[in-house]
Amino acid sequence: MLPLRIRHNRRLGVAFGHAMDSQAIFALQRIHNVPVDAGIAPVSAWSAAHTLVLHADGVAAEEIDCDSIAEMERVAARTIQRLQPVESRWARVHDIYWLRLWLEPAALLGGPTQIEDVIDFVYRVPSRSPQTSNLRPL
Repeated sequence: MLPLRIRHNRRLGVAFGHAMDSQAIFALQRIHNVPVDAGIAPVSAWSAAHTLVLHADGVAAEEIDCDSIAEMERVAARTIQRLQPVESRWARVHDIYWLRLWLEPAALLGGPTQIEDVIDFVYRVPSRSPQTSNLRPL
């Protein structure tokens, strides 16, 4: 999946190389709180754009492997307490859990293109891990 553009009405455009991934689209909507338009790009155009994106600056990210959902929750809670972000949002894409933190109010107002004072944490939890959680339904 590649970011393409942000339209004036605050819609994020993304392109996929082979097939659209509804979980990834939903995660982008949830994290950025904007509608997402998605499509499939021609293979040659997608490959060229992919190369450009790999060399572009992006949001700082840390990948963390956890043994269970409960461990992931503990690690994420400690991270949030340590960094004291002004906003945080979770999203899940398949077996990956994505936590985005905005560290300053201006970063939150910057929208999906903002990369300063924003940090991502990507948690990998084995699919057969214990799914116990301290989170309770509201």
